[in-house]
Amino acid sequence: MKEAYEASKKKEIEDIAREWAKREYFRKATAGDMPYSEEEYVQSVWERAMFEGDLKYRMLHGQETDERKELAEFKKKQERKKATMLERAKASLDEMLDEEDDMVKLVKAGDDDDDDDDE
Repeated sequence: MKEAYEASKKKEIEDIAREWAKREYFRKATAGDMPYSEEEYVQSVWERAMFEGDLKYRMLHGQETDERKELAEFKKKQERKKATMLERAKASLDEMLDEEDDMVKLVKAGDDDDDDDDE
């Protein structure tokens, strides 16, 4: 019984989220500022859409919500997530550049050895 309720709740939240994302897409597309297809845009804002869907679901079912506070907390969480992802990407890029530098040094060292063979 509880599993059926949870599945129904999840589906309703996802439906609300999809509608929110589509409305945002069409709002931005009509403003002429949309480089993505509808599906690409929906995927890009899906976390926010699910947040909005959950909030709307709770409102519709009479649960207590504080939209401004929850949105502020969500945005802070997203900023932290974005900063973490940026740090990881930077570390990965630094690592790749270090590996490339090491390979260049090896190639140059190999070229120096080849010069000795020719003499």
